[in-house]
Amino acid sequence: MDNLELYKARRSIKAPLWLLEQLQQSDIGKQGLVTGRVAGLAEQIESSDALIHRGCLNESPRSKRMRLQHYYAPTPSLRLCGCVPLKSQRTGILYNHSQNKARYSGVQSCDNSLCVSCYFKKRGEVAEIVTKALQIAKRRNDYAAFLTLTMPTMKVETQFQAITKAWNVVNLNIRRFFERRGLKYGYGSGIDLTITPGNFGKAHIHIHACLIAFRDCSSSLNEARRNNPLTDQEHSDLEALIIKAWSNSIEKSTGKRASGEAQLLKRITDYDEAVSLYTTKATDTGKTAKEVLSLWNKKGAGLSWLDFVLLCSEEPSYIPQYQDVLRSLKNKKLVRLSTLLKAYVEEQADQGHFEEPEEEETSFIQYSPEFHKGLVKSGLSYYALDLVEEYYTSKRHKDKFSTLLELAALSLHHHRSLMVTDWVEILLDAFASIQRRH
Repeated sequence: MDNLELYKARRSIKAPLWLLEQLQQSDIGKQGLVTGRVAGLAEQIESSDALIHRGCLNESPRSKRMRLQHYYAPTPSLRLCGCVPLKSQRTGILYNHSQNKARYSGVQSCDNSLCVSCYFKKRGEVAEIVTKALQIAKRRNDYAAFLTLTMPTMKVETQFQAITKAWNVVNLNIRRFFERRGLKYGYGSGIDLTITPGNFGKAHIHIHACLIAFRDCSSSLNEARRNNPLTDQEHSDLEALIIKAWSNSIEKSTGKRASGEAQLLKRITDYDEAVSLYTTKATDTGKTAKEVLSLWNKKGAGLSWLDFVLLCSEEPSYIPQYQDVLRSLKNKKLVRLSTLLKAYVEEQADQGHFEEPEEEETSFIQYSPEFHKGLVKSGLSYYALDLVEEYYTSKRHKDKFSTLLELAALSLHHHRSLMVTDWVEILLDAFASIQRRH
């Protein structure tokens, strides 16, 4: 396929150049099974892909995941996440110096738990509350435990329905168990997916939860529970109760029984380690595309959701499987936080048990809404965040960063005269000129 034919093919299916080059070499590309579209945004023009190929723009794992989602996610909300400026807010890039992270501010987000942009935002909100709850539990000598619940692998929709029903049953049993002992109970939970590439329509879905039981001040049993909220025998009884309720519910819903050995309730004794473990689950593993490919080729085992999305950016034949999972879990809530756990933390905060967090140092690069849309349509929106992070962390790409600042300032002065199409041309020409100078 020569360059002209590749250009025509890209125009016909609106797929990015980097993806077509791999599609034409794969079986699924030859069969024409993948069709991409960028609804409401128009296709990206070839120049942004050319800049990446010439080494002017280096894509991070996050950028590759975002690019794949914006092209191939099956719902408009996912494809447009981070693309549409909000009229009531300032638009720009916000960089957090302590976290070394850049994100878009003043843009519409989808809040989907499987969105590559919102993934850590949703889990981070729960992790923050759970972390504070664990600190309280340590100080008050309250009961805390990590719970893992799994079930046999089957169709994603069937699994999600079964796991949701089973969790409701288990949650009710846990609450009653603690109430009989004069304790209140709260939790933070998240449903995680392990995907085996090529196993179309199926995924291994499991629940990770943090349970905290605390003394009910209105209960006559409160004083007796002060020094030992739950005995070891009671902990074992609770685990047996959970496993029985979970397995029976899964079997009733699917006809298959969840193995008792695969379920785990681990009492927390080292609270500092528990906080570290829980917060790690809400942060990016930082794996590169090469590392994910190596992991998959070496072990052939299941991948986490974000690792699977990254794999799809390198192996387009798995894109239909990626789309199928998202369709199956459309509008499904994967992260939960009980109202009692929120109240548990808020009560302690009101009593002054938490220090006011220090104000984090941030930098904000403001620009016009048209400029942001120009970044999106030119295909540079993925790269802009990486550029900002690389500059602030290592002072690399100073010329490109300076160009971004100059153009952002220019957009504020000419927000009425320069349209989106103008910014597409200006941005691509500016970064191409930098590459020519080098």
